[in-house]
Amino acid sequence: RHFRMILLPLLTLLVWDVFWGFLLIAFEDPLEISDYIQGMDNLITPVLTPVSFLLVFRLGRAAVRYWDARAAMGKVVEVCRTTASTALVGCQRSPNKEELGEDFVRWIAVFPIAVKNFLRPWEGLSCDRGREIGVVLSLDDKQEFLDTKGQRLYAPVLVLNRIRQLAY
Repeated sequence: RHFRMILLPLLTLLVWDVFWGFLLIAFEDPLEISDYIQGMDNLITPVLTPVSFLLVFRLGRAAVRYWDARAAMGKVVEVCRTTASTALVGCQRSPNKEELGEDFVRWIAVFPIAVKNFLRPWEGLSCDRGREIGVVLSLDDKQEFLDTKGQRLYAPVLVLNRIRQLAY
């Protein structure tokens, strides 16, 4: 995420390192500084171990956050499936409300997609967000769902409002 911030310092260090390596190898130590560089190695070595541990710990924490996010999204899908099946069973008992139950299930099925699309950036992706929804929603509802980018009414809020309207 912050790769652009650290790219310039990393490239600067790389160029600096290549310059000194080339100078020491190609010109056979013209400034006679090899002894000074070897002496600095004793100063740098004790710092490398704690920095390595810190980097490994940070990578480990990032992996934990990634798997926690996947588990949370799985829970969202599980709750949506349970809610949809419960709604269908409840609406089957009422003869006038079958269409209401189907609409409710359609919007419940779209909610995980809305959350996923809300968390993804809109620019730079090659996926077709309309194909993810498929024929679950009507064309008007689908267009309204896809037009929520960049506005105050985000897709998850739109979906939750529709579900609330159908529930009451």
